[in-house]
Amino acid sequence: MKKFRFRLESVYSYRQLCEHWAKEALLAAKLASIEAESVLDRIREHRSSLLREPTLSLDDRRTLELALEAIDADERGQMVVLTLLRQEEEKALEEWKSKRTEL
Repeated sequence: MKKFRFRLESVYSYRQLCEHWAKEALLAAKLASIEAESVLDRIREHRSSLLREPTLSLDDRRTLELALEAIDADERGQMVVLTLLRQEEEKALEEWKSKRTEL
C-alpha cells in the first residue's frame, strides 16, 4: 500500500518556515529593546553617581552641570531609540501573529 502524502505538504512546510522566521525576528526585536533599556539604565546610574559626588568649587559645579547636560542629551537620544525599537517589536509581534494564524 502506498503511503499517503498530503498534497499541500510543501505549502505547510513553507508556512512553518515563515512562522519560524517571524518568531526569530520577534525575539531579535525583544532583545534589542532589552539592550536599549539596559543602556538607558546605565545612563541614569551614571547621572546618579555624578550627583552623589561632592562639588567643592565653582569649577566643579560647572563641570558637573556640563556633564549632566551631556547625560540628559544622551538620555533623550536613548529614549528615541527605545521608542523606535518598541515600535519595531510591536510590528514583529503582529507579523508573527499573522504568520501563526496562516500556519
